[in-house]
Amino acid sequence: MVDIDALKRRFESLLPTVDERMRRLIAAAESLAIDYGGISIVSRATGVSRRAIARGIDLMSERWVSSLQICDLRITPYSLRADLLKLMRSSMH
Repeated sequence: MVDIDALKRRFESLLPTVDERMRRLIAAAESLAIDYGGISIVSRATGVSRRAIARGIDLMSERWVSSLQICDLRITPYSLRADLLKLMRSSMH
């Protein structure tokens, strides 16, 4: 069960210090933590539109993908094992 009041308090405590992009990302992170129905729940609790939360999730996904590309990995279902081995080897050096 989601504690809506706690969610509102967390979000409202951060509002004065964040810009629109960070507001989207915070709402997106909260919705992902809730899982099923998270976007709708967070939208109702915070007033951030469902579309903005979805965009925040997209931004988080793009960052994750770009961090993998920095490691020179191009992950596909077929290359996942080889890429993971490559990453493990590079972290050992």
